[in-house]
Parts: sequence; structure tokens; C-alpha cells
Amino acid sequence: MSAPTAKLSAAEIEQLQALHDIVLPTPPGLWPLAPGWWLVILLLALLALRLAQHLWQAWRRDAYRRLALRHLRALRADATLAAQVRLTEALRILHAALRTLEPGENDWRTILSARLSAPYPEPLLAQAPYWPTVRVSPDDAQQVLDYTERWLREHRGTI
Repeated sequence: MSAPTAKLSAAEIEQLQALHDIVLPTPPGLWPLAPGWWLVILLLALLALRLAQHLWQAWRRDAYRRLALRHLRALRADATLAAQVRLTEALRILHAALRTLEPGENDWRTILSARLSAPYPEPLLAQAPYWPTVRVSPDDAQQVLDYTERWLREHRGTI
């Protein structure tokens, strides 16, 4: 059985001819952003500011270390200095760094041993500045210079 075909009136034919395809809406744009994205951007900006603040504080906190290492490099570069003078100047640099870290602490040996796991050359650090010039060898001065540089580079502490 076939379906009966009906004759369309002129008005119905006109309406069928007026039909057109479905018009798709324009795809959503990337701007303006949804409120969630604004929140993500704000949180990322705050995180970046906090990181920048932390890095700036760490850089400023290590100013004494950079200055002491600069003085130590200059001391190493000056080959005209006697071993006694080199040793005394290295100890002066180390003492200034210790005073920056612990202004009220008088026992510098405690600070040295607490902030670096490597043992320090106690006889050299404690007695060498008072030795006569002939007793200080270039090796003694080099040992104190090496320890001072290692301590300045490796110790961890807060100001």
C-alpha cells in the first residue's frame, strides 16, 4: 500500500519554498574571558609576585656573602702579600661575615661548626693570627683561604 499523495495548496508550496538551511551561531570567542579564567590569572600573578619577592629577599640576604667572596678573590689575586697578611685578611673577612650572621654571638668557633659540616682548621683559625711572621707558611694561609671560601659558599644561615 502506498501512502496517499495529497495535493499541496499554493500557500503551502510558497511556505516550503521559503524554508532555508539551519543557520549555525558564531563560535564563542576567546574574549571576554570567563570569570574562572580571571581568577586563574589573578592567582598566577600573585604567585609570580610572591616568587619575585622571595628571590629579591634572598638576593639581598646574600649580599654579605657576595661581598666577602669578592674580597677573598681580590686577596687571592694579590700575590705580593705575605702569608701572614693573607691569613690575617682571610680571617678578617670570615669574622666580618660571621658578625653579619650573628651580631651578638662572641664564640665564632661555635658558629663555624654549627653552619658547616666540614671541620675547620682550629689551630690555624684560633692561633695563627698571633704567630710570628716566620711561622706562618704559604700553605697555612692557603688552607685558611680555602676554608674561608668553602664556608662562605656552603654555609646556610639566616640573617
